[in-house]
Amino acid sequence: MPQITFLPENITIEALEGENLLETAIRANVFIEASCGGRGRCGKCRIRILKGKTSAPTEEETSRIKEEDLLEGVRLACLTYPLTDITLQPLSEEKEGTAGSKTRVILPEGFRPDHLQGEKEQFGIAFDIGTTTLVGMLWNLSKGTLVKAAARTNPQRQFGADVISRIVYAGESVENCKNLQNLVVGSMNEVTEELCGVIQLDPEELSLITVVGNTTMSHLFMGVDPSPLAQAPYEAVFLGPETPNAKDLGLLAGKDTKILLLPNIASHVGSDITAVILAADLPGKDKPTLAVDIGTNGEMVLAHNGQMLTCSTAAGPAFEGASIYQGMRAAPGAIDGAKIVDGVFVAHTIEEAPAKGICGSGLMDVTAVLINAGIIEDTGRLIDVDEAEDMGLSEDLIGRLFKDERGTGFVLARNEDGTDVVLLQKDIREIQLAKSAMYTGMELLMKEMGIKAKDLDSVLLAGAFGSYIRKESALTIGLIPRIDPERIQSIGNGAGLGVSMALLSENSRQLAVKYARETSHIELANDPEFQDAFVDNLIFE
Repeated sequence: MPQITFLPENITIEALEGENLLETAIRANVFIEASCGGRGRCGKCRIRILKGKTSAPTEEETSRIKEEDLLEGVRLACLTYPLTDITLQPLSEEKEGTAGSKTRVILPEGFRPDHLQGEKEQFGIAFDIGTTTLVGMLWNLSKGTLVKAAARTNPQRQFGADVISRIVYAGESVENCKNLQNLVVGSMNEVTEELCGVIQLDPEELSLITVVGNTTMSHLFMGVDPSPLAQAPYEAVFLGPETPNAKDLGLLAGKDTKILLLPNIASHVGSDITAVILAADLPGKDKPTLAVDIGTNGEMVLAHNGQMLTCSTAAGPAFEGASIYQGMRAAPGAIDGAKIVDGVFVAHTIEEAPAKGICGSGLMDVTAVLINAGIIEDTGRLIDVDEAEDMGLSEDLIGRLFKDERGTGFVLARNEDGTDVVLLQKDIREIQLAKSAMYTGMELLMKEMGIKAKDLDSVLLAGAFGSYIRKESALTIGLIPRIDPERIQSIGNGAGLGVSMALLSENSRQLAVKYARETSHIELANDPEFQDAFVDNLIFE
């Protein structure tokens, strides 16, 4: 069988019969972005063939990869099969990342650690296992101070950007479920080594590890098949809290290191939302407060007078850039904002690097700008050149509209090397689906509690994505209830903050369990009003 060599790691592995290059990479533990789970739909698993012969490009590849790039050996790993020995290099984003605000955690004013007292300094790590990003935070438990935080791309992303893809894969066999567990535990161990290395701390000396994640991530962390989460009646195998043995899971820790996986709330409302409730002190709010964690899964909690209602919606991976034609995570070269100045469309990229793609916050900003300019209609339709001319739009804006084999689109940025970044009609449809799912969940929570948008005292945006979006853009596209922008606040990585509070405080650990049990869950899949409201909320208004 052909030998496959992956650069720059210089890892060589024998291909199996009938195996594509993505599947070989997964066996070799080489990370290649595959947001669609290797189904040939997302176009993210780009590689460059440096040596050897492969199967011919498929129609899907020729539609997603420019002809000149194909000639230079660029292919999609999930659709490419080796015919001879192959040497290749992945072109997808790096496995490691800074994760932006996810690594910045500031304890609430008035919070007092109460973990352990003793002569010897004690340390612990708080983990936030996100669908996209895994973050670990090393804390000095004796002083209540953050030593360092580190992040990695969740390596399970090779099996799909969304939880459903991973649930399906895990449910196919015991080996698959174990593979997903090993991937996330291995990433956690990488983070542990990095963090402990800063202060030359032996991981065996860690006193406590706390963990949160959505319900699917919680199950996979524990090595539990999450298949019931995707099948009616959509019940979790466990809610927790769980206190597994570190060595049994394969974690770098000592035999006396305690582990606490905070409790999930419901089938699709995980311990990460329990942590958000804790961090935002939602039970203490005396006026209606809506907390929203925007991501692949849109999870939200409405709190008022001690009562808490929660639900989740499958927003899809649009906000993570995964289902977008040139979508990417927030990294140098990602368009993260836009505006129109004197009739000229101006896109801003992270670190002002040449445009490579567009991240979630940029997608939202661009959409809002084009809606306000009349280039995107309320229905989500992108106007054509003739309509733009009839409207009297500027020459620059008209010149950015196009229609080709990719469909109707708008050029967001043109680079000096001749490449460009575009927004396609299908991308707009993706954000319509995502924003409608999110808003419909919020709308039904408010209806259940008997309040209207005007009654909301505040809307709290949690998660890294919520730290970067512009309030005005979120309001323009209809992602959140229409309230005064002054009442919209970002609380950063609420899950990371909450899991850190639980690490530092026994009282917080007890409150987390209490809050999870006291929060009522609404299963939107069983709500007869959801589908009609979802269709109504697709409109940009």
